[in-house]
Amino acid sequence: MANSQRLNLLLLALGIALVYWTTKPDENIAFDRSCNVIGLRATISEAIYGKSFWEIQLASTDEALEWLERAPAADLREREGQSRNPVEQRMTRLSDKQGTTAEEQAAAKEQEQKDRFDQMAWLTSCDAVIRLKLNQ
Repeated sequence: MANSQRLNLLLLALGIALVYWTTKPDENIAFDRSCNVIGLRATISEAIYGKSFWEIQLASTDEALEWLERAPAADLREREGQSRNPVEQRMTRLSDKQGTTAEEQAAAKEQEQKDRFDQMAWLTSCDAVIRLKLNQ
């Protein structure tokens, strides 16, 4: 009987730990371009943790904005490239070195700046939305 109670207690503790781990607020940005929560885990986390969830999202947003404001364009390319596999990254580097004209490089640089400003605008607007949610 005592072993059965210990097993039940252990299973209960593991269940609680699993629920906490799967629902705890994530430090990654968990909202879309409309500033709405995306994903089942983030939605559950927001429902359970409420204000705490949004405080973590605000910190993540502020951190991303700071990085975008100070990071050179090369760092932005590198950060975006981390999501691709190593072979694709190497092929991209090789193709970048070969056959790019000054005009193509200028266009690519211009697109990078546009993408950076687009991300900054999105994060800034969501930052304001989050601050409103926290002040309610």
